[in-house]
Amino acid sequence: MKKQDTIPQSLIQEFRAGNVTLLIGSGISICAGLPSWSDLLLSVKGEVLTLTRLQQKLFRKLDPLQQAQYLYNECGRQLVLDTIVKHLHLAKSNASRIHSLIMALPFTKIVTTNWDSLFEDYWERIHSTPLVPIWKDEQVPLLSSHNAIIKIHGTVSDPASIVFAESDYYDAIYSNPLLQQIIGVMVATSTVLFLGYSFSDFDFKYVFNQVRRRLTKLSTNAYIFMPNHDLFYTQYYAKQGIRPIIYRARTKEDATYEFLRNLAEAVSVSASDSKTRMMILIRENRAMLPKAKGLLIRNRSNLGPLATPLRPRNKSLYGSEEITALEVEATRVFMDLLEHGASAKCILCLNTEWMLDIYPREEVLDRLNCLKSNLSKYADKVTVVDSGIPITSNIGIFGTEVCLESKKVGHNIKSYNRLHVTRSKDQVEEAVKSFDITFADIQKYNSIQAKSAGRPMPDFIAWRIDQILARISTP
Repeated sequence: MKKQDTIPQSLIQEFRAGNVTLLIGSGISICAGLPSWSDLLLSVKGEVLTLTRLQQKLFRKLDPLQQAQYLYNECGRQLVLDTIVKHLHLAKSNASRIHSLIMALPFTKIVTTNWDSLFEDYWERIHSTPLVPIWKDEQVPLLSSHNAIIKIHGTVSDPASIVFAESDYYDAIYSNPLLQQIIGVMVATSTVLFLGYSFSDFDFKYVFNQVRRRLTKLSTNAYIFMPNHDLFYTQYYAKQGIRPIIYRARTKEDATYEFLRNLAEAVSVSASDSKTRMMILIRENRAMLPKAKGLLIRNRSNLGPLATPLRPRNKSLYGSEEITALEVEATRVFMDLLEHGASAKCILCLNTEWMLDIYPREEVLDRLNCLKSNLSKYADKVTVVDSGIPITSNIGIFGTEVCLESKKVGHNIKSYNRLHVTRSKDQVEEAVKSFDITFADIQKYNSIQAKSAGRPMPDFIAWRIDQILARISTP
């Protein structure tokens, strides 16, 4: 067995920069249990058309696109398309582990030649907002305001849009010119990664020719993932300006899963200094704003964004005006998430001695008053518990629904200034589980403290803040 490729560092960097367009083919749908194009053709033919022996002989001499066209000519396009949709609905399919890994990548857009709704179905299960399919010019305005998947060969939700036979492919070249132009701009200005295509796919030949014509000097690069392929195909694609990436495993699905799992981990980002940490938090949190409604933020920090005044200060926590300004900007995005419908669970440390050791007294007062004000303002959106001890790991923002883009980003910080954003679903889910257990334990302890103090639990944190403010207001 030949040694498999490593993932090119250039592709990893483009993902980290948010500059990759995914082109998804039928191989991804096959992994989820849907029939291949050729299997679907045979199934549809068997249902809609009975051929004589001579007709069968002539039929086999046609190439697959011509065979599909023959079905149109003999049975009518509508009957064929309705039968296709029925077979797709009857197929035992569900969004696969591969779909979840693809959605874990920080791509710019997905463009697919698949008709099925597996990506949309997967997205709907874990988000409060839909993944909007776009397949015609009239829908182009939705690209700017929604999470969208571009389906250039139509969709099962609109059978008339499906591209299946020879005449459909010819029509597709000239139909929806605005959408075609937008896809052309994406290809020309971003890195392209082909997934789920093989050399013999008619869909791939169509898309490949469209992409190859647009691979100008503006293009960063183009890659194609090829599970279990041999040297001939890799050389062919390389000469066409598309870099092949090969993984080998027992099955193509296993190879694809291993590649995507490694890619998801590789495109994770990290920071070992305050400035980079803040920049990553700002970028990741901004990406969540369109999806904020109904999302849950999990925040663990010593005082956290709820205690950060929304203005740069002359006295800087980090000793730098620039980083202080970044802290304020990160807080603005956090507040924007709350304003746009997110909610939050926060673990804070209300430890007077620690705070006074770290901050000047006036900043401690400023931050505590800010925290008290925001807890009142966002009382219906934020639940806070007090750990009572300094928090050695600082999770800026992550959760099952927010800062994941479909459970894809988790923050696991080794120290206060170090940030690691992973896009491995398993690691994210483990981090979420760990946070929730810790949160519940602290909440239980806070309930005991509140009872001892004779305070109702909802008011306990505000009361704790008032106690600290009273104690340190006078030097």
